[in-house]
Amino acid sequence: MPPKLSKRTERLAIASSLICRSFTAAVGDQMRDADAPTMLDERVRIGADYLELPTGHWPMWSKHKELADLIHTVANR
Repeated sequence: MPPKLSKRTERLAIASSLICRSFTAAVGDQMRDADAPTMLDERVRIGADYLELPTGHWPMWSKHKELADLIHTVANR
């Protein structure tokens, strides 16, 4: 059974970002706006923004410095 996200509204006050590794933000917007439900539906509900780091699946191996810099930038907004 897949995990369920909390429906408590307090969690929506926390800024959220998605790091896109395998698709661009533009493609993510297209998937979000499509009729088919995806994990990106939650992005709309929580107000998350997209950040791009085109590395494929494992940025912590292939671009670990860039990933750390991106996380640091987001954390200091």
